[in-house]
Amino acid sequence: MCAYLRETGDLAYLDEMIDYWDGGRDSVWNHMLRGIEFTLQHRGPQGLPRIGFADWDDTMNVDHGSGKAESVWCGQQFCRALLDLAELSEHMNKTDEAKRFRALHAEMAGIINQVAWDGDWYARAFDDDGKPIGVKSEAHHRIALNTQTWAVIGDAAPPERARRALEQAHEKLNSKYGLALLWPAYTEGDERVRGTTTYPPGAKENGGIFCHANTWAIVAAAKLGMAERAMQYYLQITPFTRRDVDCMKVEPYVYCGNITGPEHKQYGYARNAWLSGTASWTYVAGTQWILGIRPTYAGLMIAPVIPEKWKGFKATRLFRGVRYLIEVKRTGKDATVQLTVDGQAIAGSVVPLPPAGTKEVKVEVRLG
Repeated sequence: MCAYLRETGDLAYLDEMIDYWDGGRDSVWNHMLRGIEFTLQHRGPQGLPRIGFADWDDTMNVDHGSGKAESVWCGQQFCRALLDLAELSEHMNKTDEAKRFRALHAEMAGIINQVAWDGDWYARAFDDDGKPIGVKSEAHHRIALNTQTWAVIGDAAPPERARRALEQAHEKLNSKYGLALLWPAYTEGDERVRGTTTYPPGAKENGGIFCHANTWAIVAAAKLGMAERAMQYYLQITPFTRRDVDCMKVEPYVYCGNITGPEHKQYGYARNAWLSGTASWTYVAGTQWILGIRPTYAGLMIAPVIPEKWKGFKATRLFRGVRYLIEVKRTGKDATVQLTVDGQAIAGSVVPLPPAGTKEVKVEVRLG
């Protein structure tokens, strides 16, 4: 919803009345608030969101009926949602709501850093007995990908931990076809984790390379200014970089859901083409975080995080009915930007919304 509002500026949509599935009607805004309250009312013993049957990982079935198992990843996602709502509230001059959302973010981030930091990376979840999954002491699944990337995306990690977590994920999970979802893979069934352990090592959620999850690694790397790493991750999962069709076994022009990881005997075998959120997320990662062209409530931000060898790029972006003609030229090595809009220099990295009726805006960007 916040992404839609940043793109369109259609704040009136928040007042639209829509049904609840179980009866009653309410505004879109109140539906959003109910989502926050749901998480706050469904927390485990440590204050993290309860995982229920599973979170994004359909096969992480660590709650066996107690209702106590917790998801670190959901806590990090909750952090992102809270910051998005705080930003929206500030834009609408709802200062009390904004303060509350930021306070809730600080609380959840504090819990995550207190209970889930394992010294070099973040745990993935906690089981029925409160024991962590995705930590060094485990024989299998010592490290998970999603809680390292979302520690960054959710602004849940202090800077030094954020960078350390991403570096450890790269060291232990990365391969030429992308980052595995976890390592080491389970080698036999495990009643504690259930679903994940039903797959062979390196397949799907059991150490496979989920392309969807790799897009979050692109975003996280770009957020930390790691331009070369972000582009590396982008190219590793891009279909046109694969030339081994006999190994890949799917169409070379479409993203697939997952690829078998290094621990699988058919390493590189791609699966579930056409059924993935990877394509849309890669578009967001590439355009909004590598090219750095992303909508805000105040205007169009241009904050590229591109490889050092790039001399620049040109892009056309349609935003709220206006065509932005953007040309980026590298003048130095860092990621600072200087914008010139229709010949006038402006401060910061956001092109302000132009006067009503404007059809085209020319933006020149000096990077570095």
